[in-house]
Amino acid sequence: MALVERYRRQQAGWNVKSFHAWYQRDGGKRSYTWIKNQLQEAGVVQKAPGRGKHRKRRTRAAGPGMMLHQDASPHEWVPGVKWDLVATMDGHQRALLDVLGRLGKVRPPASWACAT
Repeated sequence: MALVERYRRQQAGWNVKSFHAWYQRDGGKRSYTWIKNQLQEAGVVQKAPGRGKHRKRRTRAAGPGMMLHQDASPHEWVPGVKWDLVATMDGHQRALLDVLGRLGKVRPPASWACAT
C-alpha cells in the first residue's frame, strides 16, 4: 500500500498523530483511525499498551458483622393479635442472623436459610 510505503520512506519514527496531520495537509481524506489501523497491520507502528479497566472489580473485604441490617415490622400472625417481628441480616455475608418475635426468639422457616 502506498500509504505504508510513504511512512516507511519519509516519516519513519513519527507518531501516528503527526503522520495523520501531515497526510491531511497533503490532501489525504482518510480518518486517523483508518491510518492508525493500516500502519499497525503493516507492523510499522506499535499498538499502544492498554490503560486498564475504568472500574476495576475488587474482591470483597473481609468484614462479617461490619454492616448489619435490622428490620422490624408488626404483623398479624394470629388473627386478632399483632406480633412484632425483628429480623437481623449481615450485609457482608448476605445471611439472616436472627429473628425475634414479641414473645421471645422465633424459629424461622427452613426456607430462610439462617446462619444461626
